[in-house]
Amino acid sequence: NSVTDGEYVIRSVVNSKYAIDVQWASVADGANIQLYEINGTNAQAWIISHDSNNFVLLKNKNSGKMLSVKDGFLRNGLNVEQRSYKENDKAQEWIAVKQLNGSIVFVSALNTNYCIDLDSATAQNERNIQLYTNNGTKAQQWICSH
Repeated sequence: NSVTDGEYVIRSVVNSKYAIDVQWASVADGANIQLYEINGTNAQAWIISHDSNNFVLLKNKNSGKMLSVKDGFLRNGLNVEQRSYKENDKAQEWIAVKQLNGSIVFVSALNTNYCIDLDSATAQNERNIQLYTNNGTKAQQWICSH
């Protein structure tokens, strides 16, 4: 496995002072996932586990909800949000692919041509996290740190 089960902050390779965050520490289904400066809150803590199909699941520690692709057709810019856990839901299943620089690309189980991406590769508060075609850029590379 490229990433072992445990609790992580998922930092951006663009700027490792920023991490994947649930907007406003929301506990609601459909709450947006964004980039935000690391602040030590549980809205930025992700519990990584593997399901029975060996896909990676990313559960937010604060909300207990899963990092999920928003319902809809796969396309560049499709939003990533949090949703209640649903067994064998490919929108919530990811494949962690280790890169040569040690970072991780989280590829969607819905379609392995798509992965978790930082909008415009810009590290700033509230920058959107989305799905985008896998293109090998730093916008799609993440550092999982304890």
